[in-house]
Amino acid sequence: MVRVKVKLFSLYRDLFKSSELELEVDGEEIKVSDVIKTLTSLNTRFERVLERFPPVILVRGLPVKEEDKVKDGDEVVFLPPASGGLMHKLS
Repeated sequence: MVRVKVKLFSLYRDLFKSSELELEVDGEEIKVSDVIKTLTSLNTRFERVLERFPPVILVRGLPVKEEDKVKDGDEVVFLPPASGGLMHKLS
């Protein structure tokens, strides 16, 4: 079991109604994609939002890809793409 802190900004925060989540992800060695799957299991709209608005994802303050590893105790941050102030409907 790997425990991570997830920080959500802007539309991702609005989707989960929280700026921070503590997650426990099954497995001894997990990837960013496993964190995304766990978040999607908590809110099925998350996957659709990620497809429309791909985030910049940071782990330990560095940009990562979905196949990169996440360690126990890491902080995973989801930043939305810059939108130039445009508002988008999430439904």
